Amino acid sequence: MAGVLSSLRYLLADVIGDDDEAPPFLPNGLPEGAAPIVSEGIHLLIDYQGPSYAGLYVQRLRRFVGRRGVDDVMFGEIARLMAMRMSYEDPIRIAQSKLAETEMASGAPNVQFADDVRKFRLDELIGALPAVVAEPALDALEWVGWLHMPVSIRFGNASRWGIRRLRIEAGLRRWRLFSVGYAK
Repeated sequence: MAGVLSSLRYLLADVIGDDDEAPPFLPNGLPEGAAPIVSEGIHLLIDYQGPSYAGLYVQRLRRFVGRRGVDDVMFGEIARLMAMRMSYEDPIRIAQSKLAETEMASGAPNVQFADDVRKFRLDELIGALPAVVAEPALDALEWVGWLHMPVSIRFGNASRWGIRRLRIEAGLRRWRLFSVGYAK
């Protein structure tokens, strides 16, 4: 019972405001010039998934600090590429970005919002679901030959319904860590 409750608490953490982990610090011994790149990566990943995910980024970077054969330029490139790879663009991320755009423009008068239509493949959309649901669906889509079928999704922030839908989609970010796409 305790395991079920902790799983539900984690999945609903955005709703109840419970990613209370402190933002991670820069790792000790960073090469010269890498601090701005790593700091930018930390901020990106906090926005993308939360402080604990940014902590995973810092933990992974520590493996390269002071490693023989990894010079300052290479470390900076590793940090940049790792942050990009850990913040891959999926429908959840696009919804987060459109909501941020809406919030930034909410105080500005006469702002025109435009729908953003993105094309995905079915395997990309299904891959954003938890693996327990996604894997059978992906197998079925592959069996019928629809795995790479294109799908267009509209991300709109011009109406109340569009903003509500974006909030629901962005709220699914906790599921991302259980998805097939995350595992890849």
